[in-house]
Amino acid sequence: MNVAATIDKLQKRCIYLQGKNVSFLIHSWGAHPNHPDNPLHKHSFFEICYVFDGTGLYFEDGQSYPLQKGVFFCSRPEKLHRIHKGKNLSLFWVGFEVDLSSSTEKGVHLFKCLSQMKTMPIQRAEDSLSSHLLTTLMKHGSLSCPTEILNSLSHSFLLSLQVLFCGADEKEDESNINNENKGRMLVNQAQLFIRDNLNRPLSITDVAQYLHISTRHLSRLFTHHLGVSYTAFIRQERIDAAAEMLRMTNLDIKTISEQYCFSSVHYFTRVFQEEMGLTPGKYRKQASL
Repeated sequence: MNVAATIDKLQKRCIYLQGKNVSFLIHSWGAHPNHPDNPLHKHSFFEICYVFDGTGLYFEDGQSYPLQKGVFFCSRPEKLHRIHKGKNLSLFWVGFEVDLSSSTEKGVHLFKCLSQMKTMPIQRAEDSLSSHLLTTLMKHGSLSCPTEILNSLSHSFLLSLQVLFCGADEKEDESNINNENKGRMLVNQAQLFIRDNLNRPLSITDVAQYLHISTRHLSRLFTHHLGVSYTAFIRQERIDAAAEMLRMTNLDIKTISEQYCFSSVHYFTRVFQEEMGLTPGKYRKQASL
């Protein structure tokens, strides 16, 4: 593996890492096979290092911590620190900060926790997720690899570091994921049921009973996952189906309105025009042209 070439590639391609909840600005990727001692200094950003080999000391807050193969350590923003007494100290590092403008409150909070943690190098981290991701990133960087893959690996690596140093509330994360997935599944089932039964009255009570949930819960699911109310969704689905019938058949407007459970042609025409911008008659004429 050509470490120098990999670092050069990361410096050129992986300088902004965008994610769903948190995005990163990269200040530096680096590696040195025999890292020299450096003076006491600080950064305005995070700098996280990994020891490939050798030994040394990391100094911060008046205390020195031993460095050896398999150690991750983190220099937090505005913290004075230094690396010294290195002996064949082979070191990797990445300097980064969270892009506040494109990160969610949750994403920003994760790295705020990292900035407030107590300094404590992670010993014997060779089998950690972060170590495996770093190895994979370095290997891909030494190959002819698409930038998209390098960015994805780099982003995953930085996220794993937050978990490595701060830990993760797996129960809370799993619970949130399970609830989100279950909600999405229920909405999908509701959508299928509605589309298969548009020619029947479809009260929210009927659909909720079919799914074995409360009407209040079903209403919340539609708003959360689809961004519309249950009533608005039903109305749009009926109009979409009616519009297809107007385009594909010669059925009269009254028959179509009755087929999709509109109480009168007048009401159907008004709702159709509100949704489609044209009356049913004009829509059919325009579609035929």
